[in-house]
Amino acid sequence: MLKAIRALKSIKPQKLIVEGEKGIAISEQQAEIVSKHFQKIFHQDDQEEIPYIQPQYMKHLFTAKEVQEAAKTLGNNKSTGCDDLKAELIKCSPIIVFQEIADILNHMARTGEHPTEIKQGILVLKQF
Repeated sequence: MLKAIRALKSIKPQKLIVEGEKGIAISEQQAEIVSKHFQKIFHQDDQEEIPYIQPQYMKHLFTAKEVQEAAKTLGNNKSTGCDDLKAELIKCSPIIVFQEIADILNHMARTGEHPTEIKQGILVLKQF
């Protein structure tokens, strides 16, 4: 078992090469290439449509405790979203923060409306 773990840890990640042997440099041309690559992956025409679910009142609403338990599963040292909040900060938040998140989730389920930030993400390229 230990040999298998050591073998897996010894595998070095491959470098992402963008049109050449120099790897990714911060240039508009290379950023455009990477951007097109991910747009092609995430915006495929042959993908099945996600069915629309009508907003409805839930019998069992999200609770602050459930949100707090879910927050505990967030990974540390991950990049932040557009809100610039780190997972570590959310995990250590007071219960009122989890109640606010639960209220937002319950509102989304009831009305179908959601904050625009929920659907936004930031793509961060790792350097090797």
